[in-house]
Amino acid sequence: MDNKFDLIEKYLTNEMSVKEQREFEELLLNDPDLMREFVLRKEIDNAVIEDDILNLRDKLGDIINEKPIFSLKIKKPFIYTSVAAVVVLLIMITNINILPDKKKENTELFQSYYSPYPTIMCFRSVVDKTEIEEILYKAFSFYDEGKYEQASSSFSKVLNIDSSNYMSQFYLAICEIEKDNFKNANEYLNDLILKKDHVFLEQAYWYLALTKLKQNNFQDAESILEKVVQENMTRKADAELILKNLN
Repeated sequence: MDNKFDLIEKYLTNEMSVKEQREFEELLLNDPDLMREFVLRKEIDNAVIEDDILNLRDKLGDIINEKPIFSLKIKKPFIYTSVAAVVVLLIMITNINILPDKKKENTELFQSYYSPYPTIMCFRSVVDKTEIEEILYKAFSFYDEGKYEQASSSFSKVLNIDSSNYMSQFYLAICEIEKDNFKNANEYLNDLILKKDHVFLEQAYWYLALTKLKQNNFQDAESILEKVVQENMTRKADAELILKNLN
């Protein structure tokens, strides 16, 4: 049998048969270690893609900002007025940044550590889908496109059919975060934490901590992050950094 890294590579590069794909997805949902490796690989892939986009944007910026082959004559008063306006703007920005803003700091912390959880299922080659697989296919398609309202609706349909589908409940929570419905997200994540026996448990703790941070509920956020550290969960290092910032 292929090792975990080979399985992940084959899945992500669409080198599996339909049968192998389904077996891998089933294994993924029952093997926390494999899930961690899979998510790490997805996050690395996403980071590489984002880096490529940034590099392209920088190159385009360099082209746009190249010196023009012609020059425009601009009157001095216009230059002085522009410079004065820039100076005033800088002073205003500086003064704003000097003022303590705890809410802003915690919003920045949330934004620094939060990102939607990577999609773990795609059903690329599945033709004879079950009813739940058909709905999940649509749900993850919407999710990948950033259409969280539609994705949320589809994940909810799965839960109505199978209330023990923890994967749908977890992704539904992420959709609610994306829609700024933190109360709903908290309910779904808290329920997942109470259920315990599933591969999304550690991620439920992590995202619940972030939602509490976003809502400026520092006491709960610290309590959950301390749990992440004490239990040596996957995001332990990040949790320690956030706790350091909060204290």
